[in-house]
Amino acid sequence: MTSKAARKRRRKISLPGGQQVDHPPTGRDRRHTNQPAEDARIVAIAARQKVTGKDAKAATDPLLATDLGKCIDALSLGDDRAQLAEAWAALSAAHRNYRTRIIGQTGTPKGAAIAMIPDKMETDPSLRVDLRTADERDRAAKTAWAAWESKLATLPTPQHKWALRGALGDSLGECVLWRDARPTPKGAVAVDALRRVVE
Repeated sequence: MTSKAARKRRRKISLPGGQQVDHPPTGRDRRHTNQPAEDARIVAIAARQKVTGKDAKAATDPLLATDLGKCIDALSLGDDRAQLAEAWAALSAAHRNYRTRIIGQTGTPKGAAIAMIPDKMETDPSLRVDLRTADERDRAAKTAWAAWESKLATLPTPQHKWALRGALGDSLGECVLWRDARPTPKGAVAVDALRRVVE
């Protein structure tokens, strides 16, 4: 006696004109698994090229990852660009570190949902190991952000303060600093504010 599945497999599909064909093979098509791996950065670089209007090599610059970074790249040159890029990296790192360690949220959409977090396991890929305790790291995060807060408080106008705080992700929406492959007026104000903070 044969099973139902065996009888189904033996059945032929009838076509007009009396022809018969076998059932198509079932299961997943696995031809795609033998293909060479593509570079995962291709899509990201193409998107960044479209937004910035730069070539593929220039689009890989880490500064172009944020809207204010794009504005810095467009509105500054040479040593001024390097100084502003370094200040922006330090400011955004201090802000993110403060939010992560003290507030407990990164501010990115992924961090918007409060989920149960398992015990974390970290490895340090650098050659230097941080031997500070968690309390010492928290104090350092508070101190670093307080130093930047005091610098932001010295900005001359509210527009400068709002533009730079908004660039950190506190209040501005999409396409406020960078639109149509160039800085907006608010983007220019944010770069000017960062330049004043650095001076």
